[in-house]
Amino acid sequence: MIKFENIYVKKKDKVVLNHISGEIREGDRVLITGPSGSGKTTLLKTLLFFDYPETADIRFQNQKIGKKDIHHYRSSFGYIGQNPPAFTGKTSSLMRFMVRDIVEKQNRLKELMFFFSLEDELLESAFVSLSNGEKQRINIIISLLLNRNIYLLDEITSNLDPENVQKTIRCFSREDFTCLVVSHQEEWQSFATRRWHLNGSLKEVNP
Repeated sequence: MIKFENIYVKKKDKVVLNHISGEIREGDRVLITGPSGSGKTTLLKTLLFFDYPETADIRFQNQKIGKKDIHHYRSSFGYIGQNPPAFTGKTSSLMRFMVRDIVEKQNRLKELMFFFSLEDELLESAFVSLSNGEKQRINIIISLLLNRNIYLLDEITSNLDPENVQKTIRCFSREDFTCLVVSHQEEWQSFATRRWHLNGSLKEVNP
């Protein structure tokens, strides 16, 4: 599904990713671990060309991705980072901006708001006024509403309580989802079907 080879990323004279390669198959739930600064976040961002590598061969569905393909390629992915977006307007405005067909998805939105124990009134509150946990749950809901089949998740539950960690894991455990997850939390161990360890090189770790 996604195959990457020879990814080399250097930032401020520091080599972050040193010619690493790997492959993600459809339906995989890959958990990436490794020490702080080993390049886990950079790998996720590089796979979406948010960080542009000095060298890389990235293929999706057997097609090599070039600059002209990036926008279409990204449309297949949902990316959630550790920190929610900086947005000063109403939460509902953020929803409309991120999910263009949000009007047609009101029932699903209500279901997810209830599932994540969020009051509907939050939608009319300024996004910046929400707690970090509320912001991140909204961020997760937005990504789920986009209906992508491939998700890159970077420490998305680090600011959530144990109950919402488990709820988040349940949402991404669908058989039709392919997930690449960075997390140090123990709860994600049972979610994973494959494990990678990144520290200089990228190695497959046996369960």
